[in-house]
Amino acid sequence: MTRLPRLLLSLCVTLAATVAALAQSITWDPPAGSLAHGQTSELSLIFEDCAPVTDTPALPAIDGLRLGRPSAARQTSMINFKISSRVVLTYPVAPTSSSGRIVIPEFEVETDKGKLRVPAAAYDVGEATVGRSNVPIERVASATIVAEPATVWVGQVFDLKYRLLVSRRFNPTGVGPLDWTAPPAVIVDTTPAGNPQLGPSPLGRFENIEATVGGDARVGLASQTRACLREPGTHVLPVARQPVTLATGGGGFDFFGRQSSEQYLITSTAPTIVARPLPAPAPADFQQAVGQFTFTAKVVPTTAAVGEPVTWTLTLEGTGNWPEGLGLPAREVSRDFRAFQPNVQRKLKDGTLFEGTLTEDIVLMPTKPGTYTLGPVSYSYFDPAAGTYKTVRTPPVKVTITPAAPANPLATAPSSGAPVIQFTPDSSSPDAAAPVVKSPAPELPGHLPMEPLAGHAAAAAPWPTIPLALLLSPLVPLALLWLGLGWRRARLDDPRRGQRFALAELPAAVAAIAEAPDSSARAVALRNWQQLASLACGTDHAAPSAEVFAAAAGREFVRANADTAATWARLWQEADAHLYGRSASLPGDWIARATAACRTARLRRLSPFAALRPSSLWPLALLALVFAGAPRAEAVGAAEESYNRAEFANAEQTWRAGLAVTPADWILRHNLGLAVAQQNRWSEAAAQWSTAFLAAPRDPSVRWHLALGLERAEFTQPEFAALSAGTGLAGLARLASPTEWQQAVVAGSLLLSLALAAGLLTRHFPRRRWLGWAAALSALVGLLAVAGGFTALREYGPLAHPDAVLVWKAAELRSVPTEAGEQKTEPLAAGTIALWQKSFFGWDQLLFPNGQTGWTRRENLQPLYPKKFETANSR
Repeated sequence: MTRLPRLLLSLCVTLAATVAALAQSITWDPPAGSLAHGQTSELSLIFEDCAPVTDTPALPAIDGLRLGRPSAARQTSMINFKISSRVVLTYPVAPTSSSGRIVIPEFEVETDKGKLRVPAAAYDVGEATVGRSNVPIERVASATIVAEPATVWVGQVFDLKYRLLVSRRFNPTGVGPLDWTAPPAVIVDTTPAGNPQLGPSPLGRFENIEATVGGDARVGLASQTRACLREPGTHVLPVARQPVTLATGGGGFDFFGRQSSEQYLITSTAPTIVARPLPAPAPADFQQAVGQFTFTAKVVPTTAAVGEPVTWTLTLEGTGNWPEGLGLPAREVSRDFRAFQPNVQRKLKDGTLFEGTLTEDIVLMPTKPGTYTLGPVSYSYFDPAAGTYKTVRTPPVKVTITPAAPANPLATAPSSGAPVIQFTPDSSSPDAAAPVVKSPAPELPGHLPMEPLAGHAAAAAPWPTIPLALLLSPLVPLALLWLGLGWRRARLDDPRRGQRFALAELPAAVAAIAEAPDSSARAVALRNWQQLASLACGTDHAAPSAEVFAAAAGREFVRANADTAATWARLWQEADAHLYGRSASLPGDWIARATAACRTARLRRLSPFAALRPSSLWPLALLALVFAGAPRAEAVGAAEESYNRAEFANAEQTWRAGLAVTPADWILRHNLGLAVAQQNRWSEAAAQWSTAFLAAPRDPSVRWHLALGLERAEFTQPEFAALSAGTGLAGLARLASPTEWQQAVVAGSLLLSLALAAGLLTRHFPRRRWLGWAAALSALVGLLAVAGGFTALREYGPLAHPDAVLVWKAAELRSVPTEAGEQKTEPLAAGTIALWQKSFFGWDQLLFPNGQTGWTRRENLQPLYPKKFETANSR
């Protein structure tokens, strides 16, 4: 009997727990219904007899619905001695689409009673109406964002205007914060402060406005700011959203006697802006500045003594894309000044982002008296109003430096001459801001360039009497040369030369169409085929029709008939249909038919007798005779006359023309160094004399001018300096050129071989004692030649390599042969010796002794063996 009461007690407890569990629930209120687009509504999440563990429970992803931060309320009630509790989380919600159905999926929430499941809820989205008026919200309130102008250049500053208008009939009582975020490609000026009474705005300062729309009086807000685009293309800006509170009408009032109102979310228009890329080519000194700018310079003082500072100020001011980090150009100052770290000040106008001033002061300390010129300095920018690049230049300023007082230690002159160095602002390290000044030259009498050398380097001894056979022997190669040049001129003058080239390229164009990975690449390849086919047929039309193209093909191609013309016309029509039709595709056998047509197409061959035409034969033949008879005599004579008349620029031009024909002529190169030195370009002159020295190191004039160039040049080259001084083993090395020392080594090896042969003969013919003396003498001379040659070549070091180049002007070493993009660079000091590797469109790759390779511009280099260098570049 004791077990029955226990069983009944257990059943009662289980039943009570089940009832309690059923009393705990979480539901949405309302569980279904409709939501208005453009209007903020409320959805409540009700917790019956339980409470969430966190203040904001995690909700599932809900498509098409925006939820705000919920407000919480707790309620407790007692009915029939039964206590119940409720927690209500009220969410402000707004649909993001104008129609459709929103479903909140079923999910679980962690509560103080454990995990409970929330049933799903669904709502239909409809058009929002204001109160009981059934007037759509779009007819009551509207918002717009307008970009002026709608088409701009990349970097151009334009206006961005926002306007919100609400009908007065619905008594707007308030607005909420504006929600708008600029995309990454747009820079927006957010510096204007918001109206304290209207709140902040990401589109400028709010102002109250009034307007009439369709006879309806409206009030609202307006703001305006400025922006610019970083990238070209078509940009669609995001919409802006702003909540507005309206009186709903109907005569209803709340508990405190206030008229009932509702909040609506107003969505603006999305403006479209087209950004055009800047035109090409841009000026060399263009630094991505877009806008309207003024560029000025100021030098204070213009008269100073040695040791007194001179301040050179550049100022850039105007309206433009300042957020892109605009900078100032580099300046050039004489090496008679010491330049100190520049003071850069960047200041934007108060409350703006696109109006500013950039000022850079460089303090120059003169070290030598004289009259100097600072500037001019140019600055290029793109003017979007004019649609062109503009360049402004500051006028040059004369600065007079007087001698300092005797007690001033800065009055000592640093060096002879006033070579120009370049100072680049905005350096990353403080040490890089001060230019490197060369140490003072020794107090020796100054040197001057001497007279140019006459004649040519390669001169052979004359014959005692000219043999008749030798006199007539050049006629055969001359005749062959004559005919060869005539044939070459005939090919160059061939009226079908362009057609032959285009016909030869047609198979490759067809292959490119077959290998195109996508439709866009196939369209590009197909247009290229049409251009080549039109050129091969000799049509004069830029876009010929199929009939014109077929007629040209039948006329120009050899053995062409009606079928041939029809084949080419069909290919052309199918290509046009694929390129410009709506959905026409290229036939599957088009590639095969185009390949077969290219294989059978032939142009009329050039006549073999074309080489014998006077127009093809005589001009080049006579020109060849002129060059063969006197390659440089007149040019050298004219250059010497210009040099003697002090017309150094003309002499330089003439000698350069001679070197373009014979780059290995060291006499022309030596004389070119004289003309360049007379124009105070000592570094370039030293580079030319260095090349001449490696070809003729024994020539007294070459030795003299190499020493002069190394003394006056802005760089220091230790290998050439040691050879020029001629001390120690360098005196032995400069007795011959590296080429001659290599020949000496080869000759010494030959003599050692002859000595060994003579020694063997002495063993077999002991009575011939003179063989022993010949072997000893050959061995001695051979050993001296080999030892001396290797010693001299070791003294020349990297200068003896045929690919050696001299960096005569300070430059930058780059990883890839281009100035575009952001890549690591290293300074390349003047005077560096490197080995040339290969060339690429004006760039040369260099190899350094430490294994480093890099690219630099060709104009910074002087090949030490130009004939070898030019031959490699021609390949």
